[in-house]
Amino acid sequence: MSTAQKRNYALDNIRAIAIIVVVLGHSIILYSSDWGAYNSAVYYPFLDYLKKFINLFQMPLFFSLSGYLFIQQYQKKSYLHLISNKSIRLLVPYISVALLWMIPIKLIVSYPGYDGKNFADIFLKGILLCQDNGHLWYLPCLFIIFLISKLLFSLRTKLISHNTKLKAKSEWIDILFLLIPVAFLFLSFKMPVPLFKNVLKYYIWFYWGGILFAYREQIKKLKTKFVMAFLILLLIGGVFLALSCSSKLISEAVSLIIVTCFYIFIPDRECKTLGFISQYSFGIYLLHSPLIYITFTYLKDENPLIVIGLNFLVFGAVSLLLSIGISKTPLKILIGMKYTVKKDFSK
Repeated sequence: MSTAQKRNYALDNIRAIAIIVVVLGHSIILYSSDWGAYNSAVYYPFLDYLKKFINLFQMPLFFSLSGYLFIQQYQKKSYLHLISNKSIRLLVPYISVALLWMIPIKLIVSYPGYDGKNFADIFLKGILLCQDNGHLWYLPCLFIIFLISKLLFSLRTKLISHNTKLKAKSEWIDILFLLIPVAFLFLSFKMPVPLFKNVLKYYIWFYWGGILFAYREQIKKLKTKFVMAFLILLLIGGVFLALSCSSKLISEAVSLIIVTCFYIFIPDRECKTLGFISQYSFGIYLLHSPLIYITFTYLKDENPLIVIGLNFLVFGAVSLLLSIGISKTPLKILIGMKYTVKKDFSK
C-alpha cells in the first residue's frame, strides 16, 4: 500500500474514542445539573462535572471529524450529488430512527416531553420542525453544514486557483474564511431556533476540522516534548476555567485546545478494538441514546453504579450489536449505511 493510500488509523481511533465518550455522556446525563428532562434524588458533583467536561469536546470532535474528511473530497462531486449522498446518509436515518426507534421507546416509557401530545404532533413538531428531536438533532444540523461548506470551500478553492498571488498566501485566505464560522458562533448566542442555533454554533468545528486537514503536516511537527508539556498545562488550566465559570468564549477556547490535542497526540497506529468500534460508531450514536430513557424512567433513584452500568455497558453493547446486525441486512440504509460493512475493517 502506498503512502497516499495508507489508511489514517488516527481518525479511526479518534472516532472510536469520541463515540465511547458520547455513550458515557448519555449514560450520566441524569446527574447533570444542566439537564432537566428527568430528576434523580441522587446527586454526585463528580458526575455533574464529568458531564460538563465531556460537553466541552464530544460534539465538537464529531463535527471536526466530518470537516476533516469532507475537505478531502468536496471537489470530486457535484452539489446535487452531495445533496443526494448526504440525504441517504443523514436524513433517511433521521426519519427512520425517529419513527421506528426513538419515538416508540419514549412513548412506551411515558417520556414527560410527550405528555398531552399525539403521535402526529410529536413527529411534525418534534422531528420535522426539530423542536424535540433528542440526540437526532445532530443529523439535520450536519446536513445543512455540509451544504454550507460545499459553497464556502469551493469559493476558497476558486479564489486560490484563479490568482497566483493568493495561492502563495493561502494561509491568509484560511484566516479570512475563519472569520465566517467565528461570526456564526457569535450569532448562535442569540439565535432562538434550535436547528439554526446548532448550525451556527457547530459550524466552526466543522471548518476547524478542514483546517486541521489542510495543515496536517505542520501539525505533525508539533509532537515535541515542549509542545506536549505546554499544551497539557494549557489544557489543565483551561478546563479548570471552563468548569468554574459560565463564559461561553472560555468554554469554546478550551474546546478548541482539547479537539486539537486529539489530532496531535492520538497515534496513527492500528488498534483493532478501536477500529471495530469506529466502524459502527454512527449506528451506536443513533441507537444508544433512546435506551437510556428506560433506566431514567424506572431506576432514576437507584445507585448510580447500577444506572450507569446499565446505560454504558449493557445498552452500549446492545446498540453495537444492533448496528452490526442491521448492517448485514437491506435495512442498513435506515442507519446511514450505503454499503455492506467489510469484515476486515483494517483494509
